[in-house]
Amino acid sequence: MQKPKGGFKPDGPKKIIVEKLQFDEEQIVLYQKLIDQHRNDIRKKDAEILMLKRELYYYLTTNESETSIDSLTTEIGITQKQIEKIHFNHFLDIKALCKPQQLLKFNMLSEELIEIFNHKKHLKPQTK
Repeated sequence: MQKPKGGFKPDGPKKIIVEKLQFDEEQIVLYQKLIDQHRNDIRKKDAEILMLKRELYYYLTTNESETSIDSLTTEIGITQKQIEKIHFNHFLDIKALCKPQQLLKFNMLSEELIEIFNHKKHLKPQTK
């Protein structure tokens, strides 16, 4: 199966946002640029976290001090915080694309964003 244009599923987040906000063609082009920048920023941060985790898990085979482990987990937390800020600012950028008549729709959509972008929503909670 071939990936849809822009790398999104036909019913993915991009389509949902475009439809719910009723973006015009110009807004869609600008939105795609925001998406591309957002993906790039998130990829960089994800790579940072992966590098930090590799270093952290390397310590499983050594007798490294708790201080080094605490330092790495703190760095992972800081990077994750940066990721969340990148996501938040991405939505502010989407809001800035909206015309005045679309802002109410954006506000309504903002209540759904966590579900739309929750990549783990299909995971079922474990039972004990």
